[in-house]
Order: sequence, then structure tokens, then C-alpha cells
Amino acid sequence: MSVSSMKKCAFPGPLSALARASAVFLLACSHGGLQAQTSSVAPATSPALSGVVVTATRTPTRADALVSDLVVVDRAAIEASTARTLPELLARQAGLQFTANGGAGKTSGVFIRGAEARHTLLLIDGVRYGSATAGIPAWDALPLDMIERIEVLKGPASALYGSDGVGGVVQIFTRKGREGFHPQAAVTVGAKGYREVSAGVAGGAGAWTWALGADRKRERGDSSTNARVAFNNFNADADGFRQTALNASAALALDAGWRADAGLIASDGKSQFDDGAGRDALSDLRSRVWNLGIKGPVRPGWDTELRLSQSADTNNAVLAAFPGDFKTTQDEWLWQNTVASPVGTWVVGAEHRVQKVSGTTAYTQTQRTIRGLFAGLNGEAGAHSWQANVRRDSNTQFGGASTAFAGYGYRISPAWRAQVSHGTSFVAPSFNQLYFPGFNNPLLQPERGRNTDLGLTWAADGHEIKLVRYDNKIRGYITNTTLPANIPQSRITGWTLGWQGKVGPVAVRASHDALNPRNTANDRQLPRRARHQTTLGADLSLGTWRVGGERGGWVVNVAAGACRARSTTSPTAATKPRGATTSRAGRCTSRCAGNPSNTGPPHHGAHRPPRPATHRLPDGGDDRMAVPAGAGVAHCRGVGLHRAAGARPAGKAAHQCVLDGQDRQNPGAAPGLRVRLFRPAGRHCECAHPPGRADGPSGPRRTCP
Repeated sequence: MSVSSMKKCAFPGPLSALARASAVFLLACSHGGLQAQTSSVAPATSPALSGVVVTATRTPTRADALVSDLVVVDRAAIEASTARTLPELLARQAGLQFTANGGAGKTSGVFIRGAEARHTLLLIDGVRYGSATAGIPAWDALPLDMIERIEVLKGPASALYGSDGVGGVVQIFTRKGREGFHPQAAVTVGAKGYREVSAGVAGGAGAWTWALGADRKRERGDSSTNARVAFNNFNADADGFRQTALNASAALALDAGWRADAGLIASDGKSQFDDGAGRDALSDLRSRVWNLGIKGPVRPGWDTELRLSQSADTNNAVLAAFPGDFKTTQDEWLWQNTVASPVGTWVVGAEHRVQKVSGTTAYTQTQRTIRGLFAGLNGEAGAHSWQANVRRDSNTQFGGASTAFAGYGYRISPAWRAQVSHGTSFVAPSFNQLYFPGFNNPLLQPERGRNTDLGLTWAADGHEIKLVRYDNKIRGYITNTTLPANIPQSRITGWTLGWQGKVGPVAVRASHDALNPRNTANDRQLPRRARHQTTLGADLSLGTWRVGGERGGWVVNVAAGACRARSTTSPTAATKPRGATTSRAGRCTSRCAGNPSNTGPPHHGAHRPPRPATHRLPDGGDDRMAVPAGAGVAHCRGVGLHRAAGARPAGKAAHQCVLDGQDRQNPGAAPGLRVRLFRPAGRHCECAHPPGRADGPSGPRRTCP
């Protein structure tokens, strides 16, 4: 491609200048056939820092040379896990939590290092996937049996991938073909009527490789409500889920080192939910992701890749009090170049993406176009490693956004390595936040993050211990309220300490996260996060058999003060108003509607988790309920009990705090400083109004009890 032809590309202003400079750079580097310099220092053996990864740099890079915090979940770890869904699997990794509005197939969100669920970018074989109305993906659309490995990049990633990478990136690599003939099949059964059957085959001969797989699952599930729901809205029936999924891929090796490939993953599901007393509802869920690409060497030391892709996400509430159809389609092309040089590997490229939304909601805008140009360098020499990235995005709704990243790593000794990095990021508001009638704010601006990481790793003799400190400041943070707004800033700080290794035939792992996510305007904790998370795991190998298990931990924080608002929480629904019911679309049909914690649009954007309830206290303060996945969390004015994400199936624990200094389960006990764990409870909604306050305009004029 010549410089003159680059001028014809439709990149405005700074993007055009960067495109021309990129073309000149590629031509200059390619004439020399330059090769990247490699490291002469051999790292110690580590169970985690091994192999080659791509998500942290966009190019194949040795994991032990990265300056970012990245974790890999391979196929063996997926098969050894008892997780049913992708969020459940991810929540067992250090620094990740998830929330869910029910069992499998219900709305869920993944939090990386305490950032919002909308701050997590999901890529499937490099293709961006998610709902542009809700701002988050449908995580349960991806059966675990179709995943070969997962890479989780923690920290700012907008300089690599553009919008949404404030907390980090989860990239899914689906199963691919390989030489020979390799069939596989699995049958899984479990409680609550859980049944899953999967089968597939991978093969290859000569220049061709291919893979094909299918998965069918269903579960009876639990009810979305329980007998304590107000206004007689309890519905005792089970709310099930069933899904059929297919994945296929093929690749052809061409002459002169070129390769063409194509891939598809698709799923169709039906999810049941309660919609009031004696009323059942049903959503149809559809997901499609395909890509087609070709890559190969242009000159010695210069590889180029051109890829076309599309992702589609559809949620259709066919039986509901508020039926609705919501669809997102993202069409994208990518041109990426990798050039070897004496200072490392250069990555230069361009992206063009069109997001379209459609359905039954009358959005004032239904399309936006995002154009991006990016450049980066990563390399290593001796004990030193480095990475730098810059990116410019142009959005037809908001204009331009520039992001950058820089990191440096130093190997102190074969066993010890230190790293530091700093990066900026941004997230564009979703179509729901901007345009959903009655629940929108068209004046919203993108959130902008600034994150610093410090890391220290020791690895030797098959063991690894890693300590990471992070500080993420998010300017213009968008509130999870009925009418969203930009607030000045939030700040998320924390520590992650992890260890993994092998003791004889037992592979062991442990991690602890200490998180402090706060709204700096009022110094309150951001909702739906556990302040502390501890996980433990072990696997025993006995020949061809392996036995293992994982366990989360309790961390109790107690401070002076008494709860002044009754709070009974469950893992999946304590953030919803009392008397509400949850749909697959994430709707909380409130009988206390109009409260500060109302979940927003009735359909809730197809995939957004419910917004946290705010308990207004008599003294004018409030206390936000935080609910991590897999366990209940209660906060009561200085009294807190947290349970690690993924430690227990949803709906199996509940907590109750004191009321005006008295424990309702034990009225004779002394006031204050108490959180009480009591019998298992199902899911329900909690009223966020003070007693006697009337409902808002979107629900019946009733009074909260």
C-alpha cells in the first residue's frame, strides 16, 4: 500500500496523519528485513508464566516477558473445573468477580479489579462481542466445551483495543482444527435438572485443518422469587434454561507462508423467569459471531493481516409484562501489521466498526461508527523488557479519544522479576444510557480512566508467587441510577497476591484480593463488589484420574455503628427493589418503582445487571448493597460481611443485619457490631424506599411496607 493510497482512507484529522505516518514506517522497516532482538536471560520455570500469549500486545509474545498482568485458563483447567458458565469459571481467577440475576442463561456481569461490568471487553477469536444497548456481553452464550483457552488481561487496554477496556479484556479462543482426526464427546449431569451433551471433532490433512462442535444443555433451575416477596408476587415454579450451540472453523495454508481462515460460533437459547404472582415469562436468546481473514508475510520481517468479522446479539422477551426485542450488530474490518526490528516488534493497524441497534424501542439514534488507528512496540533485551502503545479512536457520537500505554519489566534474577506500567482508557456510553426513552441522558460523555500497576513475581522450581498493586482513577464515571449521569471521579485501588505450584502429586493455588472501590465525590464504596476475595484450590493426580476442588473464603469487616435499614440479601437479587421480579432481559419490574435504585429501562437493555438498591436512612445517609457473585454481601453503616465470588452457587446464602441496633433474629442481643448468617434463601427484591414513601410513575401507587 502506498502513501498516496493511504490518503484515500476515510480517517478524519489526526487519524489521517497517523495513517500516513504508519504507512511510511512500514515501508521503511520492511526494506531492511529486520529481525527482533531476543533475550539472553533464561527465566526460572513457572507454572503460570509459560507459553505464548497475544492479548496483552496483539502479537505472539512470551508470557514471562509481559509488562502487564495477564492470566491464562487453558483447556485442562476448563475441564477440571466444575463451573457451568463462563462467568463462574472466570470468578475463580484472582482479581475477577461476577454477578448474576439467577442461574444459567440469566443476565450476568464480570468485574475485573473492581471496575464496572461495562468496563470489561470480551473478544471471541479477536472479534468484539457484546450488546451496544446494555454495554455488556451475554456471557452465558458461550458454552465452555467450545473454548480452547482464555486469556484475561487485567488493567487498561484501550490503547490496544479502544473503548471498554478500562478494567481489562477477556479473550476467548475457540477450538480449532489440527493435523489428524480427533473426536471428543462429553455428558454432564447435575442438580436442578442440569443436563449437558457435547460432541465435536478436529482434524486436518495436507493444507487444510478444520473443527466442528455442538453443545446442548438444559436445567430446571430455581425460582426467581421466594415467599418473602411483597404484594403476593411469589411464584414457586422453577425458571429454567435451555441452549443449543454450534461452532465451526477451517483454515487453509497457502503458498509463501500465507494462510486463510474462517470461524463461526452460534447459540440459540430460551430462558424462563418470573414476572409476578402466577405469571411466567420467556426470552429467546440468539448469538452469532463469525470472522474471515487472511495473513502472511509481505517482506521478510513484515507480516500483515486483513480480517472481516461480525457479531450479533439478540434478546427477545416473547412472553413478559413488557415484551421487547433488542438486537445489536457489529460489523468490523481490521488491518494489522507486525514488523520486526532491532528494538522489538512493532504493531501498526487500523480498525473500522459500525454498531447498529434495532428492535421495539424507539431510540433516537440507532447507529454509530468507530474508526481507530493504533501503533505499538514490545521487546526485550537481557534482563529488560518494554512495551508502549498509542491509539486514536474517532466516534461519530463523541468525536475523538486518544489513549496510551507504557510499561517496563526488569528481571532482577532468574527467579525475581519486577514490572511497572501506566495506561489510559475510555468507555463510550451505551445506547440505553444515551437514548432509552424515560431512562436516558443524551448529554453523557465517555468515561476516561488512568491506571498505574506495580508488580513483583517470584518463580522457581515449579512455584510462582505474584504481588500486584493497582490504582485506577476513572473520570466522568457514569452512575447506575435511573437517569445516568457523569460524576467527577471514582478511584479503585487494591492488591492481588497469588501463589500456585505443585507439592508432590498435588497442584495447589491460592489468591487473595483486597479491593477499595470508591466514589471520590462522597467517599462511598461502589456497589456490587466484595472488598475482599480469597480463593483456594487443589488437584490430586492419580495416574489417569484427577481429583480436585476449589473453595472461596469469608472475610469479615466490622466497624462501630448499627444498621438502620433492614437488609436481607441473596447472591443474585439483593440489589433489586422489594416486590420486583427478574427477567432474562435483566428487568426488575418494581412495585416500588421510581426509587433511586430502579433498574432503569423496563427491558433493561437486554443484558445489563440490576442496579444496586440504595437504603435511605433516617439521618439522610444511605448504604449501598454490594453483591458479588456466588454469595450474599451485607453492608450496614460500618458493618460488613463479604463472601468470595464463586465460592457457593447462587441463592444458597443470605444475611441479615441489625435494625436500630437490635438483631431481629435475636432481639435480646446487644446492639451494634453484628451481621447474622441465617437459613438459605431464594432470590427476592428489597424495597429501597423509607417506610411510607410512595412509588414513582412507572409502577402502581403503592406504599412500601
